[in-house]
Amino acid sequence: MRIRFLFIVLFLASSLLAVAQSICNIVTNPAADASTGMRISWAADSAGTGVMYKLAGARGWDRAVYLQPETATRCTAFDSIFSRNARGEDIYETPTIIKCGITLSHLRPNTRYEYLIVDSQRRPLSQTYSFLTAGASEWNCCIISDFHSYTPTPKRLTSAMTMIDTVQAYCPFDWVLHLGDVVAWGGSWSFWQRLYQERQFREYMWAGVQGNHDHMGREKGVGTNDFTRNTTYYPANGFPEDERVTYHFRYGDVLFIMLNSMTNRTTENITKAKAWMRQVVGEARASRNPPRYVVVCQHFEWFNGRTGQSIDYKRWSNIFDELGVDLALAGNNHIYVRTDAVYQGVTTNNSTGTVYLQTPSSDNARGRTISTLRDNQDLIKRRWTEGKNTIGALSMEVNPQRILLTLLNRYGEVVDTVSIKAKKQTAR
Repeated sequence: MRIRFLFIVLFLASSLLAVAQSICNIVTNPAADASTGMRISWAADSAGTGVMYKLAGARGWDRAVYLQPETATRCTAFDSIFSRNARGEDIYETPTIIKCGITLSHLRPNTRYEYLIVDSQRRPLSQTYSFLTAGASEWNCCIISDFHSYTPTPKRLTSAMTMIDTVQAYCPFDWVLHLGDVVAWGGSWSFWQRLYQERQFREYMWAGVQGNHDHMGREKGVGTNDFTRNTTYYPANGFPEDERVTYHFRYGDVLFIMLNSMTNRTTENITKAKAWMRQVVGEARASRNPPRYVVVCQHFEWFNGRTGQSIDYKRWSNIFDELGVDLALAGNNHIYVRTDAVYQGVTTNNSTGTVYLQTPSSDNARGRTISTLRDNQDLIKRRWTEGKNTIGALSMEVNPQRILLTLLNRYGEVVDTVSIKAKKQTAR
């Protein structure tokens, strides 16, 4: 009788633990090679969580692979940060966070998987999430940025997620690439919580760059890369002091180089980033499977969309020419700007050079208007905005012959397209 009573007590205690334990902020990020690996990030309020994953469509979870996180550490980056709640009231946030991350490896290329976050007894704590590994010769992604998710104004996030669905209806895609400023204040933990509740985070792999809003807190002077590090799990292959914010990954034929605009504001840091880029691109092109395309992403814009003035174009164009970068993507300015292929400051016939493109905003609240194009009239081929209330995003279609980028407005109408042909030369 005593043993039976003890068993009942332990069972009830275990059941209460399962009820009390909660998780949030689940997101799927790429591993360095997204054809065979994915990195999963989540937050828990206590220790003892893990991941179960299986092939999508496989019946039941009894044969799913169970893994414990490779990192599960107490996160203090968001402690006592000044913020606002959903009612717009001033608050200080004091979340209890165990930041967890795990790398799934030895996955099958071009295969869809499903996973759950579970407790130590392998009981589900989350809904089912899914992702598609790279490996197909043709694939598509959605490119979006600058939606500044802000809980007192939820329509911002609704606008962006609806735009993602609009891109999916136009051209079904496999994953989402964002170019920063996904939250209004990166230091506000509740903003990230609300963001990651959206269905689109359950259905796709997300890769992105850190924006200035993602880096900042509400109070002036509060800013750190740790806000991004503790809400994502990007590959740890950047230069040492900037790992998991600066990083690179392969998705199919494309090598993506992801830069941190908040770090690259000094000559010293830009020099470090360029040296790192040379090493990454050089090693990739010398490998047995060299990339067909090189795409560089950052948050800060190449040009001022209102006037055409060069912003970061001058900082990076020389090394893009040197490394044969095919496409340079940015956001931040809230105005869509695109060039044709540019090499050594001159538009080319696309046989060489880099297409520079920056995305519009997508929150229907923070767009900008266009003024007269005064600078770089010979380089800038297209600008677009709807003014303050702008919503736009891009479809990116990739195959061995070309990259096709299509800008869509909120109605799914084509605003602009550009095709980037695969270059014959893959080594430099």
